[in-house]
Amino acid sequence: PQLSILNLTQNAIYGNVAPNYDLSIEEGNLDKTWFCVDGRAEKNFIQSFSGQFDQDLWSGLSHGSHTFTFYANDSANNIGFDSIIVKKDNISPDIFILDPLPMEVFGVEALSYELSIEEPHLDTIWYILNESTSNHFITETSSVIDQEEWDLFESGNITLTFYANDTLGNLGFSEV
Repeated sequence: PQLSILNLTQNAIYGNVAPNYDLSIEEGNLDKTWFCVDGRAEKNFIQSFSGQFDQDLWSGLSHGSHTFTFYANDSANNIGFDSIIVKKDNISPDIFILDPLPMEVFGVEALSYELSIEEPHLDTIWYILNESTSNHFITETSSVIDQEEWDLFESGNITLTFYANDTLGNLGFSEV
């Protein structure tokens, strides 16, 4: 059998949702089709040339690169195969709040912030104050929070929570 993987790209990065596959198989007497992951002997039989990898199987894979090898055999037990390496990113962005410090005291002027975010595929950053439903989207890791939002709060403790997600949907947060 002549087997080709059509839609997966070598070294493409996927998040927590199992990716789809699409195969081309040229064989008049096809018997079975399956794939193996990372050289394991376990065969994952498939009934269709296109579909989504089993979510439980995908969820069980660790962060990093994984080799998927698809196989097809014919009624004479001739085997064709094709392999591809895909990367799984299931690690949330790490957010470090450098400023303000815990229990720091502020007045009527909105406080400034400084963040350090470790994430190679960073997409969006935002913050909320005291579990507010108002997300304040930001593009800079160092600035001042929204003065109008700050003015809504009376004296007392305020929790400032920063969120960041990556392009694959992984979400991280940190609060002070």
